[in-house]
Amino acid sequence: DSVVARPTGAPLSTFVNPVDDALMGITHLLRGEDLLSSTPRQIALYHALIDIGLASAIPRCGHLPYVTGDGNKKRSKRDPESNLCHHRDRGVIPEGLLIY
Repeated sequence: DSVVARPTGAPLSTFVNPVDDALMGITHLLRGEDLLSSTPRQIALYHALIDIGLASAIPRCGHLPYVTGDGNKKRSKRDPESNLCHHRDRGVIPEGLLIY
């Protein structure tokens, strides 16, 4: 059995994300490769959500590699260099980011 709540009763994101996605009708998920191992558990939750009528389908899932910086160090989402607005403000054009 998968854990879906903390000892305090607060639900884990592994549980609430599929519920939220089902309620919003999400059809495709793109996530970091670090979440690849949690995908089978979330698919099992989607099956349960379908069984109770909360979801109509399992979203298609894709996993992307880490965004890295100097020395191939994984960038944190809190790192200013990870923010697209930071690059826009530095004058980088959108096409350049897409090619990169």
